[in-house]
Amino acid sequence: MRRNARSVVTVVGLVLAAAVVAVVGPMAPLARAAAPPATTTRTIVATSAGWFGQNGLHDAGNDGYAAGDSSPLPSGVIRDFFVFDLAGISGDVVAAVFSAANYSGPGAGLLTLRDVSAPVTVLNTTTATGTGVWADLGTGAVYGSVAVGDASATPVGVALNRSGVAAAQSAAGGTFSLGGSYVASAGGGLLFGSTGSFWGHPRSDVQLVLTIRPAPWPQFRAAPGHPGAVPAGSVITAANIASLAPSWQGSGPGVSSPAVVNGVVYGGSVGGKLYAFDASGAGCSLGPPGCAPLWTMATGNQMASSPAVAGGVVYVGSNDRRLYAVDAAGAQNCSGIPRTCAPLWSAMTGGAVESSPAVVGGVVYVGSDDGKLYAFDAAGVTGCGGSPKECSPLWTATTGGIVMSSPAVSAGVVYVGSEDDRLYAFDALGETGCSGTPRTCAPLWTAVTGSGIESSPAVAAGVVYVGSGDGFLYAFDAAGVDGCSGTPTVCLPLWSAAAGRLISSPAVDGGRVYVGSLDRKVYAFDAAGATNCAGIPKACTPLWTAQTGATDLVISSPAVVNGVVLVGAGSGASDHLIYAFDGAGLTNCAGTPVVCLPVWTGETGAAVRSSPAVSGGMVFAASDDGVLHAFGLPGAGEYHPLPPARALDTRDTASPAGPGATLTVPMVGHGGVPASGVSAVALNLTVTEPTATGYLTVFPSGTALPLASSIDFVAGQTLANMVVAKVGADGAVAVFNLAGATHVVIDVVGWFGSEGATAGARYHPLPPARALDTRDTASPAGPGATLTVPMVGHGGVPASGVSAVALNLTVTEPTATGYLTVFPSGTALPLASSIDFVAGQTLANMVVAKVGADGAVAVFNLAGATHVVIDVVGWFD
Repeated sequence: MRRNARSVVTVVGLVLAAAVVAVVGPMAPLARAAAPPATTTRTIVATSAGWFGQNGLHDAGNDGYAAGDSSPLPSGVIRDFFVFDLAGISGDVVAAVFSAANYSGPGAGLLTLRDVSAPVTVLNTTTATGTGVWADLGTGAVYGSVAVGDASATPVGVALNRSGVAAAQSAAGGTFSLGGSYVASAGGGLLFGSTGSFWGHPRSDVQLVLTIRPAPWPQFRAAPGHPGAVPAGSVITAANIASLAPSWQGSGPGVSSPAVVNGVVYGGSVGGKLYAFDASGAGCSLGPPGCAPLWTMATGNQMASSPAVAGGVVYVGSNDRRLYAVDAAGAQNCSGIPRTCAPLWSAMTGGAVESSPAVVGGVVYVGSDDGKLYAFDAAGVTGCGGSPKECSPLWTATTGGIVMSSPAVSAGVVYVGSEDDRLYAFDALGETGCSGTPRTCAPLWTAVTGSGIESSPAVAAGVVYVGSGDGFLYAFDAAGVDGCSGTPTVCLPLWSAAAGRLISSPAVDGGRVYVGSLDRKVYAFDAAGATNCAGIPKACTPLWTAQTGATDLVISSPAVVNGVVLVGAGSGASDHLIYAFDGAGLTNCAGTPVVCLPVWTGETGAAVRSSPAVSGGMVFAASDDGVLHAFGLPGAGEYHPLPPARALDTRDTASPAGPGATLTVPMVGHGGVPASGVSAVALNLTVTEPTATGYLTVFPSGTALPLASSIDFVAGQTLANMVVAKVGADGAVAVFNLAGATHVVIDVVGWFGSEGATAGARYHPLPPARALDTRDTASPAGPGATLTVPMVGHGGVPASGVSAVALNLTVTEPTATGYLTVFPSGTALPLASSIDFVAGQTLANMVVAKVGADGAVAVFNLAGATHVVIDVVGWFD
């Protein structure tokens, strides 16, 4: 069954959040949650902190907390440092906040946070001649300042300025150090902390809170150098790739490979339009009609060129011989419903533009079927004019054949292949080897292969990799030195490898280079040309190969994320799949030579020549039938219904919850809830025999008691309510009782997944529809009776693909005290209750019930006779 990659259940009165939620009455319409999120928040506790004494040396006895409490340095200044481990941080850091609490006192003053240029090893050593280090803590670039008040456990925060954010970003994967200069204005004390305790105070409040946006895939092959690998990590890994599932589809894009920036996916179509879609898929469906675009822009012909996004502008070529620049936000030069855009500027070339542009340093580089490489001012200023605005190139370079290859730019050099069998290298600035008006450039060097080059080069670690139609993958020295000679300079390969005819562009990651071939295979080679390589000239054999099911080709270029190689395949009526392989050649790989099977495949409706793009937890690729496919990691917020199972009944031990008592109730690993991957649980909470008026609050175990109630009651009342509660770090929920003593009964009826959990169910709201009313037939449910109530195919619930239903359950005119239990039809009666009542009472409760194999739910009545009314308000797929 197809699943949404991420859906978070949101209900009027029921919000899956940090605290608990209780719901009475029908479930309200549910919005599909954004996936991937616009930003995420990461909190990193200081891994090391300390302060420097009056002699300028790091005080070895005080390295567990941040600043001395009684020994200010000259002029009342205390200097300290904080170290944060940023390993595993990926994406773009868009905001950073330093947070700490001052536990000592009396004391107040100004804390100024500064850059620390001294290495962490020096900061942490107890033997450093610390005068210079001490001075370094007070002279670096200022990140921000904050007034610290008298003793309080309430943290103070300071938002780091842009330099601080940039520093955090650049340090991703390592450590980030801050120096603190504290000038006391009253008293002399300041005690922060990082670990352990001091004078009975917890010291765990020195934190760096980062707001992170998923790493973009802004242009063809991810970056100007075309590495084809996620530049700053992703939540997609080898461990969870098998859970990747369809999220949404959008009609339009085809062969063009998508770009993803700031939560928007851009792609061109064979119909000649550029499309922009919300990457979250909000408001979209998996099947037709799928997602509606945010906006479109029409060109005069089909688009095989892949868009590039930089500086808020989308650049894309068309077979109408033009390069277009469009406002990425769909605001400037855009209007109408549905929204359509006109370009900010465009530029005419001498042939179709099937090459994908690269944008670097304010310049757009693109090839054309007229055999030329073009460079344009990305801002649309230099060489541009008229209305509509038309631009002429900053410079051009002529090759001897059609340029379908997309230029790669690295270290001031532009590399591009041509159908004249050559790879070219040009000065990106248009200076060396360039002259004339209009300006034209000669190559810095060229390299000859045995056939035309449609493959786009990739540059990594000083090597240029490119495939050729002659059936070989080549590696050249990017500097044009090693293996290069003559005037003009011509380069020989550092190594080459037979791999079938190559249109696919290579991807380079983790010391390996990957490429697809028209022989239906994916190849992996040692990027350094060492392993499996020998001879003069050096020739390499693959580290591993993988056979796809395509009849004759893999044109799609691989994308690599955390060691997983993603690539499309297929032609005509054959294989319509996106494949994932283990880049290390271990998982699902065997034999000599090594042959790999996929670790995951994703279905599409047609061949996939588009190259995948990866951002956050999503994979995007277009199929030849003009459909953009979005795959994502399921689980975050998805619901997993369960047959009701008892988690707590204080009557079993005759131990009611006393006044002010908090009970801890384990959830994960119990009652069908798995031992991991759980973010929240759906519970039926019942209170019985309370001795006083009060309330219960259910909240994540190990967290502070929130100002909230989950069920309110009066003395002597028996009452039930549906609750969705976030679980604590220990996998439990806490239950607080305000006053008196009361018995508490909890039945678990389902759970919600965390990021990367097994695929669950999405909620589909419905207008309330009556499914049962025993008053219509004057046939109340008798004592011990079980009613079977069909659900699928009724009241708007579809006839198939239903795992659970959301119900409003009402009991009226009961003749005795008792309860009803709703459970999957055809299964054993569980020890659980869905609603509790006394004789003569009319009462309603929200119920989420798993349906049985027959598509029905069963309703059991314990005692007496009672009328039962059920309204269905939604269903889960």
